[in-house]
Amino acid sequence: FASLALIQGACFGAGADLAAACSSRVAAPEAKFRMPGLLFEVVLGTRRLADQVGTSAARRLLESCKVFDVEEAMVTGFVTQVAKEADWDAIAADAAAAARALPRSAQRALLERTRRSDSRDADLAALARSVAAPGLKDRIVEFRRQQQAQRGKVRGKREKLKA
Repeated sequence: FASLALIQGACFGAGADLAAACSSRVAAPEAKFRMPGLLFEVVLGTRRLADQVGTSAARRLLESCKVFDVEEAMVTGFVTQVAKEADWDAIAADAAAAARALPRSAQRALLERTRRSDSRDADLAALARSVAAPGLKDRIVEFRRQQQAQRGKVRGKREKLKA
């Protein structure tokens, strides 16, 4: 019943949504997160993120579409633990042992009492509507163009500072 996400590097979009679906989320110290879907009108993981971090924090992260680091992920509650990858085997073993320590009936009771209302149908329908809207490919191409242009500006500023 318990699930564990081990997160390293860039955890963006669907990867961040998958991590949010897990009951424990352990991130490497250098991990970064982002939910950029709204920039190209794709609704993904909004309810799940709100379940993890609260409505206000989720709204702020989703509206800004900004990259946030592991420190902010801990403060918001998106990440439950920060640990170096060398410690992950022990963390996974501890999580498995903790999961086995509870009787199955207690695990089911805990799951039932802590589970949010089942909104998978509504969430999947919202995602399907957002990706079915005409022009998705054009929206994604435009999003990628803007991201590349922004990276170019940052690179240019760095080069000016070095000179």
